[in-house]
Amino acid sequence: FSFSSSSPSLLFSSIRCHRIAFLVLAIFTAFPTSHNHHTAAAWTPVIGSSSTSSATLRQASFQNRKNTKSCQLQSTTERITESNTMSDNHDNNTNNQVGSEYPEYSEKQLKAALDSLLDGSTDPAYDGRHLFGFQDPNHKLSKLQAITATRILDYERYLEGSGTPTEEELVQDMQEFWKQHGPLLNLQTVIQTQAPRMALAAEFKRASPSKGDIAVHLDAGEQAQKYAAAGANIVSVLTEPRWFKGSLEDMTSVRLCTTTTEGTSSSSSTRPAVLRKEFTTSKYQITEALARGADTILLIVAVLPQHLLKELIDHARSFGMEPLVEV
Repeated sequence: FSFSSSSPSLLFSSIRCHRIAFLVLAIFTAFPTSHNHHTAAAWTPVIGSSSTSSATLRQASFQNRKNTKSCQLQSTTERITESNTMSDNHDNNTNNQVGSEYPEYSEKQLKAALDSLLDGSTDPAYDGRHLFGFQDPNHKLSKLQAITATRILDYERYLEGSGTPTEEELVQDMQEFWKQHGPLLNLQTVIQTQAPRMALAAEFKRASPSKGDIAVHLDAGEQAQKYAAAGANIVSVLTEPRWFKGSLEDMTSVRLCTTTTEGTSSSSSTRPAVLRKEFTTSKYQITEALARGADTILLIVAVLPQHLLKELIDHARSFGMEPLVEV
């Protein structure tokens, strides 16, 4: 879609969340009038390593905010600081140097990555029957499949790196985050409390594969404040760095700014829920999202075998997170 920069764009889609029919969500993206931008419907997947300190990154990102109240992320443990450093640095570097930060993968590698999602299935033919091109040796990967497979391989590379936090450490980080900034919100509850009104989900997206750069200069926290003030019940944040130029830092900024800023209630029951819009294929990504302030995550049925989808839903719910399942 292409819209004038002075008006928001609206994308309506019917969404079902694991057998619970939800209200229609309106996803909108607003841009400042001083720039020409295009909006595009897109999906999203994040990772890291460099030498810049986490404290320096946060100071540059949060304290140099223009025309908005500062929402500084203050880590509660050394581990949170180290975890943020890896993720933030990796995301910032890949935004500018995709080729140097991430390797390119062959079609064979990408297909093998998708096939690996069937590992652990007791009946691969059944669990993978709905997947596009399943068991077709001549199948050409769709863009969604290629991005998902790339994300799988990128995370494998990240998890093999030294200093990458374990899931156990992320759980501790999550608990510390909740202690400082309040617990997560249940997506189902957020939507159902709007009845009979429609629940609004606003999306923050810097770029897309089809349109290229959209709003790379925007501050995620500041934009989320505008969404919340306009009545958004959910703020979706793309965190994939290659095609969408997102980051976990964007998501954390959105979470903190919509919790503490002037004009937005600090009550966890009234702030917008934060959705990590990501190509999620592992429990690690869910735990990582929780540790960085997400209330919910996106699970895309089109790329997830049935057994894995159930495992991811169960994992999210074990922490009280209700995932958004796209069918």
